[in-house]
Amino acid sequence: MKKYFKFILVIIILILIYIFLTSSSRNYSINYNINGFDITEEYNKISKVYKYTVHYNDKDYEFNEYKKYSKNRKLVKEVILDNNCISINTDRYFNSICFNDKYYINNNKNYNQLIEKKDNYEIYNNNLTYYVWDGYGIRNVLNNKEYHFLNNEHYDNNLSYTFNNYIVFADYNSSKTFNKLYVFDNKKNKLFNIKLNKDISFDLYFMGHFNDSIYIFDKENVVEYEINLKKKKMKKISNRDAAYVYDKNFYDIPINNAKYNNIKFKYNYLYNYKIIDNKLYFNIMNSNIDVLITEDIDDILFINSDYVYYIYKDSLYRYSYNDGLELLLKNFEWNFSYMNKIFVF
Repeated sequence: MKKYFKFILVIIILILIYIFLTSSSRNYSINYNINGFDITEEYNKISKVYKYTVHYNDKDYEFNEYKKYSKNRKLVKEVILDNNCISINTDRYFNSICFNDKYYINNNKNYNQLIEKKDNYEIYNNNLTYYVWDGYGIRNVLNNKEYHFLNNEHYDNNLSYTFNNYIVFADYNSSKTFNKLYVFDNKKNKLFNIKLNKDISFDLYFMGHFNDSIYIFDKENVVEYEINLKKKKMKKISNRDAAYVYDKNFYDIPINNAKYNNIKFKYNYLYNYKIIDNKLYFNIMNSNIDVLITEDIDDILFINSDYVYYIYKDSLYRYSYNDGLELLLKNFEWNFSYMNKIFVF
């Protein structure tokens, strides 16, 4: 009887091991063909991203998605070709990517209709929250509520940083140096300040953020600080020789490199955006293929996860691969000045 139970126990253990091995995620890369289209399908278990590459006319058309791991393979069910534009169907249809002489072009656009006008703003999407710099702080475009913290008007907002639900501002009430930050919490609709234990020069830049902290490099004093917004604590993290930056993990760099080159943290987004020769492109994680979004763009306002926000003439747009190009707001003054003056949540 004991031998029988031992045998059953061994069988159960082997079944559990088989289930674990076949259901746990693993990196893989396979090649297959659908109706004459060669496809490379890959999965990266660290980033949890599927990548599908369609090879057509000596060009590569890449499609990525975050998706729960499946033991199934050959997930592409259909390839759609329309005038050199290619899309695929897995369990959903992907937006088309096209090739036109030189550039890969994503042709998905969303033309919103005018919803309402408020003051000098035309609103085309009222599902987002918009704040604009008004010289004394910020103002909500949709309800006109003001969050002011300056005693005197300050036309430019050159030193602010946005991440998660926060907007962080240097204290423009001071001159040359400051020892206070003003923070707006969009989730709580609350403005608060953080008293710093060191004076910081206005000759600074924001290196980036990690968890609840922002990282500031004071170029005049050659010091890097970490400031935790929740704990309202500040600490120096650089030393005589090294500053610290983030790219998947923290590592040190020569401190003079941080002083003279404005080194920024890098984040592992699925879509990465950049401007080349006044053209806005995105590329997919670990890809060398740049996809053209639009032209005549001078600056990226900010990037929020998969979305990029920018101004074209008097209009605020955002773009993501899944939702396409979308018009949000218009304001005539943006023809002349807009940097660090618009915040979207």
